[in-house]
Amino acid sequence: MRAFTIGNFVDDNGRIVINAWARAFKVSDQSLVETQYSDTSGNISFVALGDTDDIFIIVMWGNPKNTRYFWSEAPATMDEIQEGSTYGKVRNTQISSGLIYLTENQNMTGQGFVVESASSGARCALTSTGLKTYDATTQRVNISNDGSGWFGSSTAFAWTTGGVVTVTGVTIQTVNANAKVVIDSTGLKAYDATPTQRAQILNDGSGWFGTSTAFAWTAGGVITATGITVQSASSGERAILSSTGLTIVGGKLILQDANAANSAALYIDTSGYLRVDSWTYTRTAGIIPTTSGTYTLGTSDLKWSYIYCNVIELSNDILADAGGSANLGSSTLYFNKLWASYLQLDEANTPGATASFGALYTKSDNLLYFQSGDGVEHTVAFA
Repeated sequence: MRAFTIGNFVDDNGRIVINAWARAFKVSDQSLVETQYSDTSGNISFVALGDTDDIFIIVMWGNPKNTRYFWSEAPATMDEIQEGSTYGKVRNTQISSGLIYLTENQNMTGQGFVVESASSGARCALTSTGLKTYDATTQRVNISNDGSGWFGSSTAFAWTTGGVVTVTGVTIQTVNANAKVVIDSTGLKAYDATPTQRAQILNDGSGWFGTSTAFAWTAGGVITATGITVQSASSGERAILSSTGLTIVGGKLILQDANAANSAALYIDTSGYLRVDSWTYTRTAGIIPTTSGTYTLGTSDLKWSYIYCNVIELSNDILADAGGSANLGSSTLYFNKLWASYLQLDEANTPGATASFGALYTKSDNLLYFQSGDGVEHTVAFA
């Protein structure tokens, strides 16, 4: 049921009419539907009119009786098409397989809707299965009522109800038509504005950045690069791998054994010296200077504790750290033979005796002495 109100009912002199008698009748069969009276504000309110019934109303008042007529049209429903200027109606029972033209070259047909152009075939159809569009000859769009669908063709760009999207290719492009990213059946490719290809990632896992020779990798994991720099974000420390070799700036080369149980660092200090940290022994086939007669092994303030070797071949001298401060051999580790062009002996005092060893020396008296192992000193006589 629906309601309808005649508000502020007044007579011909503009005065509110109270207790005016109002009766509502159906248009279809003129049967009485409802009777009401105007209230103190002149409102006449009907509450039991049929939802689909058009109603005419007769209001009577005064003595002699005055009469006025009103009309209440049932609102349009889903079964009706209401045109705004004439209020004409077309009910579903009047729709057959023929066409009902709404505007020129547009139509509605069947139990769905078809919007069709003047040229045959080009149309948009809404049916119980979904939405479909066609060009003059071929379907180009399908959106099904289960949520799946496609654009272009069923294989060009399609999606399932579960959200799986299938496309033959994707191009992301800037205003400059040349700069773009393309995804196709072979993989992903990126181009700059010139257009020059700058990246490629293929569907077999291989690819490259920059150029195909600058930084590339194979599906098997082999990387080819013209150079690699690994740099700290907060300092100048970096490692540079180029065709000339590996350069470590401000850092250390950390080496470990096969079990990763022991490690050591190889680096250059700020004074320009090569340093090896944490190694007890360093084994090498040879330590050779870049130029003969240059560089040192140790310095005056940083000395090696021991050097173990089979043969030392010298071009110049063996020098002590200071005069009279070092020995060549010891009482337990001594040389077997000594070959020399000559010996220059310091004129010193009589040395302390060493058991089982003799000593040959000179003094300030310009004589040559021999001391036996028991400490007895003898002057060497010359023939």
